[in-house]
Amino acid sequence: MTTGAIVLARTGAARLPNKALIDVEGRPLIWYTLVRLIERWPHRVIAAIPADASEDALADYCAGLGVGVFRGETRDVHRRFLDACRAFGLDAAVRANGDSPLLDPALLVRGVETLRERSLDFVTNLRPRSYPYGVACEAVTTALLERTRDAVTDPVEREHMTSWYYAHLDALRWTNLENPAAGADAARIAAVDVTVDTPEDLAAFRRFVATVGAGRAWADVGYEEALARGGFDAAEAPSEMPPAC
Repeated sequence: MTTGAIVLARTGAARLPNKALIDVEGRPLIWYTLVRLIERWPHRVIAAIPADASEDALADYCAGLGVGVFRGETRDVHRRFLDACRAFGLDAAVRANGDSPLLDPALLVRGVETLRERSLDFVTNLRPRSYPYGVACEAVTTALLERTRDAVTDPVEREHMTSWYYAHLDALRWTNLENPAAGADAARIAAVDVTVDTPEDLAAFRRFVATVGAGRAWADVGYEEALARGGFDAAEAPSEMPPAC
């Protein structure tokens, strides 16, 4: 099975303009997501970016880091993701969002291994959640994306590309990954938001990065450390709706 991590990213975010390229301690935000995958994910890393000319600087930056770049639909994220899988010859992919700088590559590896070993269509860790917002794992086969290409008709579901799957789990071969370290704290951990989607999120992330220290590899810094240090808010409106990017 040929597998990749597809990072959905764009700069045109209304709540935090130029989000992917905004500076955090001398690095653009997208670097914090990509470098974790570049150093810890054993398969192909692909940035799936809208084809709009306004996103050219983001695409150039990602290419400069050595990751694959696919340019596609802006709002139709389901189509962008599927077309990226086609372009890079992937049989399956894990979804990653560019505003998730504390994603866990080991969790993503666990997701694709579970998908392959159990011959599943879809693996998630959101039903129920036992990881923070921003530490998601959604692994999907290209065959499922192809099979549902025309079934997903609602524009909102096409933008939030996996939401249709959650509404039709009874038609899928799927499983949920639990957090083995969460235990009785699962609900508390699952309510914490470590994504960077608003100015307040950005301020919290900057404060955390400033405490990490210049001598450490970012890929070695886990979300557990961020939770232990605090400063991150609970999700504003806890929901199973996966984010768009």
